[in-house]
Amino acid sequence: MSQIIRCYLLDCPLAGFIYKSQLSIINSFIEESHLEGDLKLYFDQISSVREERKELKRLTFEVELQDIVIVHSIYSLAVSPTQILSVLNQLFVSSTFFSIKEDLNQTTKAIDFIKVIGGIKTACRNHKFKETINLKRNLNKKSLIGRPKLDIEIRNKVLQLRARGMSYREIVNLIGRQNISKASVSRIINDERQS
Repeated sequence: MSQIIRCYLLDCPLAGFIYKSQLSIINSFIEESHLEGDLKLYFDQISSVREERKELKRLTFEVELQDIVIVHSIYSLAVSPTQILSVLNQLFVSSTFFSIKEDLNQTTKAIDFIKVIGGIKTACRNHKFKETINLKRNLNKKSLIGRPKLDIEIRNKVLQLRARGMSYREIVNLIGRQNISKASVSRIINDERQS
């Protein structure tokens, strides 16, 4: 049975469609390392960090003992350090694993591996701390948290104006910028299309 090189790519539209650069880096790595085998790509496109990574699940299910698994960064594998460790455990046991950005594989010294995982934990802790600070600041200002509730009259007016063929900008200008934003107009129209 021939060896398979399984590559996992993660793309997030908010980050600017980075999968092409990841793919070129992975291809360069394969050539420089003189790895041979059939190439199989697993590609997840997510719009939020917590979104399910279906292709990653498929990769961990399909990987076999003689396979090579390559990822651009272990950060693309999961959200939390425990999830990353769980996925790495599955991949390390059943394949030859490479993470290009962190320079990790089965020959990496344990101390270097621990430093990378420690960095993940620190980054997660810092992110949660920032969210908590921002939440407290907003509560002290008595700010409304979440999407503002739109008046039903404004919603109906947006739909009527759009039915007349007006653009989003024209609708915002007619209703008034203090009452509605272009993003809210877009959301109202998209919600109506989907229902």
